[in-house]
Amino acid sequence: MMSIEDRSAIVAYHKRGMPIPVIAKTLKLHREQVHRVINRYQETGEVKDRHRSGRSRTARTPALREKVRHKIQRDPQRSIRKLAKEHEISHESMRQLVREDGPLLTAQRRPLTGAEPTSWASGTKKFGHQIRPI
Repeated sequence: MMSIEDRSAIVAYHKRGMPIPVIAKTLKLHREQVHRVINRYQETGEVKDRHRSGRSRTARTPALREKVRHKIQRDPQRSIRKLAKEHEISHESMRQLVREDGPLLTAQRRPLTGAEPTSWASGTKKFGHQIRPI
């Protein structure tokens, strides 16, 4: 990929009347690359990348990012799943949003320790299933 500085140099050399093969040799680029940059500059008047099509973000918007940031700052113990449910997006989208923002911390699941695994699997009914100890 060619930098914007290279593209600007190509256009500057071209405006001075330097031929395409000489520009290519000077900047150590292929003639086709130089030709493409000059054509794009003549069509659009600029050397920056064109707008690329693609699916736009619908869940992780800047407005949502700000709302979530304020909620986490007020209550760092708030879980990602609860935040996702409040804003009606998937927990994975919320996890990515929180991860993008960097050092924002939310409550994490605690691992089962001590007596919890045996009491949890002691034969109680949970979610409509009979849980049997292993």
